[in-house]
Amino acid sequence: MPGYKFKWGRVFYFEEGILCVEYVDDYMVDEEDVIEFHAIFNKEAEKGKLKLLVLPGQNTSATREAREYSQKTTIKSSGEAIVIYSLAQRIISNFYISFKNKADYPIKMFNSKDEAVKWLRSL
Repeated sequence: MPGYKFKWGRVFYFEEGILCVEYVDDYMVDEEDVIEFHAIFNKEAEKGKLKLLVLPGQNTSATREAREYSQKTTIKSSGEAIVIYSLAQRIISNFYISFKNKADYPIKMFNSKDEAVKWLRSL
């Protein structure tokens, strides 16, 4: 898969079994962006469960509607690693994880991509 490009970023295979969503810098993710990403992830997951690596851009955040949609919907994942770059991203990620605690897969945040990938590979 060569990947998918959007105004908000791109979705690509980081490596076999790990799908990566990488957001552009200074972007406010809205509900439509999340819907678009979830459709791609679930389409790719039809081939088998995938792990998700989330790389938000610098100063990237999400609207209330985007956060609420993410919290109430599920994807077919076997693990999700979120790399955070700011306090605001940490706060949003903490809320997201607390609402997703009923998900049937582990979700964890990291300060570095290397640690996130290492953890995903261990699942």
